[in-house]
Amino acid sequence: MATEQQSQAPATTAPLPDAIEKALVGGDLAPLSTEQRVIYYRHVCESVGLNPFTRPFDYLRLNGKLVLYANKGATDQLRKIYGISITLPNQRDEDGIYLVQARAKDKDGREDEDLGAVPILNLKGEPLANAKMKACTKAKRRVTLSICGLGMLDETEVESIPGAQRVAVEDVEAPLVSPEDAVKLGRLVEALGELPKMLAFYKVKALGELTAADAAQAIRMMLQRRGKMREDLRKQVGKGWEVRGDVEAEPFTFKCVACGCISESADAGALAHDCAPPEPA
Repeated sequence: MATEQQSQAPATTAPLPDAIEKALVGGDLAPLSTEQRVIYYRHVCESVGLNPFTRPFDYLRLNGKLVLYANKGATDQLRKIYGISITLPNQRDEDGIYLVQARAKDKDGREDEDLGAVPILNLKGEPLANAKMKACTKAKRRVTLSICGLGMLDETEVESIPGAQRVAVEDVEAPLVSPEDAVKLGRLVEALGELPKMLAFYKVKALGELTAADAAQAIRMMLQRRGKMREDLRKQVGKGWEVRGDVEAEPFTFKCVACGCISESADAGALAHDCAPPEPA
């Protein structure tokens, strides 16, 4: 119900990595690694001027997806940052639902409105008072997020959503490596003979225990190592030999340019031979 489009959020300086953008298209942060989630979290905070170290957002598992929701710290900071003042011009009971209208205005004169609603049917005394205060709080937080352009839930709404589950940061597990990448990495590691070193580096007992992000990083490193190894071998054997073999896993072999014979070793002794150039076809 905003009366004007919001454009006051400060722009971030760095674009989101491709993996994060793909996850956001599906509305699910679960496929991201811990490192990628931290990048996204900081990006969201910086986009509206929040301090990420105060943890203004928490994680929620909703409809099988991992999403962020704004906690009290987020809306408190936003009101201070953007000079937001809030009034509650209308509070009423409609068929057992207590509705609170909140109207917000920021320091630039932009205005927005939203509602907070809680059921109060058959409530009396302190439970009724608490429900009414909750409706006021919900209205204030909803309009704060709205005027700042944050289309996400706030913590007063989480408990009323069926199936919604708060998730502690330490319980947010990164997805494991896919079977395809595990096989690919296994071939690379075997070709380089570095399985024990890699398992020790990532502190796992098997490649299948790697996270998807760690596996992707390891594959990139192994491909770089294999690529450099092939270039070094080309320099070692000289122009008279062609280095053959795929960088992903195949053992490198060496083909004599003159006669076409194949050697499986780049040692000088293995490459030393007398050969005649192949006859022209």
